[in-house]
Amino acid sequence: MKLRCKPGDLCVIVKTGSPGNDYIIGKIIRVTSTIPSLSGRKTLWLYEPPMIDSIFAIADDYLMPLRDQDGEDECLHAGIKKETHEQQRAAGIKALQHFGVRT
Repeated sequence: MKLRCKPGDLCVIVKTGSPGNDYIIGKIIRVTSTIPSLSGRKTLWLYEPPMIDSIFAIADDYLMPLRDQDGEDECLHAGIKKETHEQQRAAGIKALQHFGVRT
């Protein structure tokens, strides 16, 4: 299974598995290492900075890496509509710029 993210990537959270966790959509995190989900069907990322709640890992398919290099975007192969992806990417870049990260 090909993962979207790589260790050390800055990522924006683009969806969640539970409506109660929708408040984390749009947050920027840095993924550090993977662990399997309890079901074994998903790959989860440990991340930093930690959030102040019980979410300690996030599924790879809930994240969009924010990379500065050119190349084909794996998210387009993951079933995310291009318009939605472009809007999400723009929001992620805007968030990074807000925190002073050069994009």
